[in-house]
Amino acid sequence: MSSMPAKATSGLDKFSDPFLHPFSLKKSFGKRYRIQMEESWAHEKPENRNGYEGWYEQVPTACGGFIGLYQDKPTVLLQFSTPKQRLTCRKLTEQFKDTVGVSLDDCFDGYEAVLYFPPELFEQVAGAVGARKKRRGRPLTDAQKAAFAEGRKKGMAALKLGRNSLLSDLPGTPE
Repeated sequence: MSSMPAKATSGLDKFSDPFLHPFSLKKSFGKRYRIQMEESWAHEKPENRNGYEGWYEQVPTACGGFIGLYQDKPTVLLQFSTPKQRLTCRKLTEQFKDTVGVSLDDCFDGYEAVLYFPPELFEQVAGAVGARKKRRGRPLTDAQKAAFAEGRKKGMAALKLGRNSLLSDLPGTPE
């Protein structure tokens, strides 16, 4: 049991962890870009997940890399980490050489590179590296919804009979 009074301990939890509630890619860019959680997120204990989501959020890119959070305090820096787009990182570094916070770390094995940049440049970097966007389709009309429902019913009926509905509708197919 703690020897401190209850009022004194309640104020300590506000300042207990400086990494709690970091910058969130999902809140900032989640409406337009696909956000996925890093693979180690699934193995974190529930008590370690609450408030740390921003450190695990990633935007996948076309080259197999990702855009994620690198630094949260004192200023927010994002990173584009890639296994094979070193030349693209160098071009982006050259393009934004006058911008504060942009730097390149390409001292790995000769192929990998990490570009650090502020969130204000997210749209430009995401466009250059092919960040995955969310699928956005038009809303279905009532006629389209009815056609899908009819197709689903027909497919389920064919499954119950043990036939493929597409093949059974073709002329000349044995029943």
